[in-house]
Amino acid sequence: LLSPLKTGDLEIISNQLTCISALSIFLPYANDPNIWNCVFQKIFTLATIEMPGQDEHTRCKFVKNLRRHASFFFTKLCLRHAKLLLPLFSVLKGHIDSYLIGNQETSQVEICAFNEGLAILSNHFDDQKAQECFLQEITLRLKWFLEFFPSPQSFITYIGLDQSPDDYDKFTSQRSRIVHVSLTLSSLLKKITNRSILLQIILPFINPLSNLISILNSLWDVKIKETCHSLYIKTVFAPISESEKLSLLDLPPISAPFMTIIKPAPLRMQHFLWTLYENTFSTLGQATVSLNPEIYLEYKNINSAVYQIYNLPNVHLRLISRTFIKPLISNCPNDLSIYSNLLLPFLKDCLPLYFSRINSKWEQMKARQVETREDEDKLENEIVEEKLLRLLSRDYIEIISLILIAHNVKKSNSESNLISNDYEMADCNENKLKGDEEKLSDLGLFAINNLLNVITMTIFISLTWLDSLASLKAAFICTPLLKKLITEDIIKNVSEVEFFLDKILKAFSYFGEHDHNQAVYLQLFLIIYEGLVSKPSFQIIKPSLAAICGCDLQKWNEFELKWNNAAP
Repeated sequence: LLSPLKTGDLEIISNQLTCISALSIFLPYANDPNIWNCVFQKIFTLATIEMPGQDEHTRCKFVKNLRRHASFFFTKLCLRHAKLLLPLFSVLKGHIDSYLIGNQETSQVEICAFNEGLAILSNHFDDQKAQECFLQEITLRLKWFLEFFPSPQSFITYIGLDQSPDDYDKFTSQRSRIVHVSLTLSSLLKKITNRSILLQIILPFINPLSNLISILNSLWDVKIKETCHSLYIKTVFAPISESEKLSLLDLPPISAPFMTIIKPAPLRMQHFLWTLYENTFSTLGQATVSLNPEIYLEYKNINSAVYQIYNLPNVHLRLISRTFIKPLISNCPNDLSIYSNLLLPFLKDCLPLYFSRINSKWEQMKARQVETREDEDKLENEIVEEKLLRLLSRDYIEIISLILIAHNVKKSNSESNLISNDYEMADCNENKLKGDEEKLSDLGLFAINNLLNVITMTIFISLTWLDSLASLKAAFICTPLLKKLITEDIIKNVSEVEFFLDKILKAFSYFGEHDHNQAVYLQLFLIIYEGLVSKPSFQIIKPSLAAICGCDLQKWNEFELKWNNAAP
């Protein structure tokens, strides 16, 4: 397995590397003192493998995957055998600097994977100053970004988005510099365990990263889009990429692993911008863990994350919620000043915009149900749109849950992946239906006092979105919220009670056939009926309820009398 390459069959070479990776756990027990040299020689050879006639832009998919597999295998070895490899740090770093980082054919992803492995080893330095010097050397290539505050138009020019696609390669170095920044910062945040060094090195980059996000958001503004080259606009600003579309349709990706396929420049530009968008938000999300609580005190322009959010496609909104908004809320320190100065302004901007986008889409979806579709392409797009909308709706409800409900957020080990890629709410369990009630968190109480209308309106309206799971999750959140509103005597008007009842009964009519949904809707109805409707000041609501049930008021009063007599 460790012998020099004797075949040009990429599939055989890939299988060899997979076997070496699987057996690497036994490397410390090998008797051959030269074993590590053989392993690293194999890694470095495969990390720079090329096929005749191909370069960085024309490599077939299999070669790209093989090079990345070798790069990430290096990171894996450093993580698994850090103390054994520590004496080889200087040798490994010298080889990486000479043959990989200085090689123009090495991609930024590959460079960052090798630097990430070295960063893991540096955690075991006896001298903290040595680790600090090493990390400063890595970030020295990023210092230019601290003064990178372009306008949207100058950014478009910088990456070549306003030039002909024929000139795409002329701007490769500029785009690579930006990618290198986001990937390097993300790697360091995930792997460096010394917080004092991280704070010193990473914290200055947070606000420039936020500015970059603001620029990326502004690109979707209609007037700014018009300044881009016309041949880029349709692809770069598509509502969804083809790969994500296939994923939502549960279809396998279309690929030709051994063929040299040169993607059109518009697709390459789309991949660059969309990947940069995801990497930048992920880096900020990881920072809420690694730089907590300092990031919450230093983060000056957090609202840039939702700047012009109304122009973004749904797929970008979901990315923002998963990689940034959820970790921002779930990792927020329990500090009233942070709630007031940071989270409150952000949530005031974010939640209404986010909700408005989702709710308007559901209204369109409800209106569309009465129409027929004969165009297969149009039908396929609507299926994709609906699936994405369901996921986006559940993400929004999860955000409200993170705000209102007390959660036990388990932090990962600092040498593992600090941020999960998905903060999906766990499936609703039976304990909730058996009476294990959700409790409002300190942040939830703060939000009720300062964002009452936003919180109550959005979560009760979300009961009626045409997704049974989203509605059920919303109903679980409504239960402690409604009890709080009744206990604190916050609900004053008949119109407010009618609003709550209307949403609960509509949800019942949509999803009442599902046992779990039915149980929670009934619980909500009883809470509001016993807590409010039965009071003299709200008796005026009873005729409306009787009309909804198709009976006269007398029968409703008789039913209520029996109910009260049967109550323990």
